[in-house]
Amino acid sequence: MNLVNKAYRVLRDEGVTSFVVKGVSYFLRKSQLLLVVLLLVRRIVCLLPRETNLWVLGDGHRGRSRRGQNAKYFFLQQADRGDDIRMVWVSQKGEEVDILRANGYTAYNSRSWKGVYTLLRAERIFCTNGMDFTWWLTGGADIVQLWHGNGLKYSGWDLPNRRHPIYRRLKYKYVMYNWDYFITTSKNPPADIQRRAFCIDERNTFVTGYPRTDIFFKDIDHLGIDVDTSLLSYLDSLSSNETVFMYAPTWRRDYRGTDKTVLSEAGLNLSQLDSRLEENDSYLVLKIHPKEDVNVDQKEFNRILVAEPGSDPYPLLKRIDCLIADYSSIFIDYLLLNRPIIFFPYDLEEYTENEGLYYKYEAITPGDIVKSDRELYDSIERIAEDNDPYKTERKVIRDLFYDHIDGKSAERIYQRLDSTTDR
Repeated sequence: MNLVNKAYRVLRDEGVTSFVVKGVSYFLRKSQLLLVVLLLVRRIVCLLPRETNLWVLGDGHRGRSRRGQNAKYFFLQQADRGDDIRMVWVSQKGEEVDILRANGYTAYNSRSWKGVYTLLRAERIFCTNGMDFTWWLTGGADIVQLWHGNGLKYSGWDLPNRRHPIYRRLKYKYVMYNWDYFITTSKNPPADIQRRAFCIDERNTFVTGYPRTDIFFKDIDHLGIDVDTSLLSYLDSLSSNETVFMYAPTWRRDYRGTDKTVLSEAGLNLSQLDSRLEENDSYLVLKIHPKEDVNVDQKEFNRILVAEPGSDPYPLLKRIDCLIADYSSIFIDYLLLNRPIIFFPYDLEEYTENEGLYYKYEAITPGDIVKSDRELYDSIERIAEDNDPYKTERKVIRDLFYDHIDGKSAERIYQRLDSTTDR
């Protein structure tokens, strides 16, 4: 009955044409024929000529938050080189498109005719999470997967649900994981696990580093895109004697559809934490995963600062003295700064059982490992007192994940791709 009511409302409010289009689309999805139809469309799109010097980056067709920021930092560093490669930003976010245009970049709305036409003509399309754009418009283009980090948990074909049923396997093989080039940070096994998880040929894997970490080594004008500029300004105003922490936990998939949050399950008493921070002349930035609601009123605290949901953490990380992490790839990036890290895997056994980890946790985490709020407060106090015994261990783990430590990742990606372009 609910389906009938929805159909009636579409017919009444949107007309016969919309009713027919949505009805056919619904039937194809439910019968799982839509994938087959769109695969055929993609094959037809492959017949269209593509412009060899046109590269597309952006947020894709859904306007979702950019995973890992690699596309943004590659674009901002390389788009205005002045050579014959033309880079275009395609996004559903109108404000973002306007900012880029105002600063001299070429940018289109992904739903505009220019945006669609650009996708149909581009020689190379860059993604950071599976397939970020309308995938059936990408036929015939090279897909460059910048990815979004060296995670600890299983990914790609190593995830159990990627192996069955056949419809799901086809979707991941021909849509989500259908890439031509893959960007990684090292040939060493820890970083190379990502390439193997997605079954990418070693010849098509470029060990360049991630563009988002280039900001650790030099100033990059981010134009305020996705950046919490007010928080950034506040951190810049703090004294060098004040220690700034950031808590950046990963998202728990099993919290979806429940009342559980990282803060509630971790057992953190924010009022008590705020007091301990004040005692140690410290601040804590809460950088919660964009998929989780942040129900924290910053006005209630003196030393706890809440970052805007979905905002870019990398300009902030450059100003952070110590990162508090768990399983997120953000701590592996932070190793490039060789600053203290506190590991707070309050649910290690449960998370390992649900998600699976590639490594023994204790072997890959160079810092205090705490499991309770009391242990966390004690570790924060030690760091605030400049007690850092893990410098050597951090360098060891860093060197396992990075072949390059120089802030030139975007340049290396450009040069590797430019050398493969037929002109």
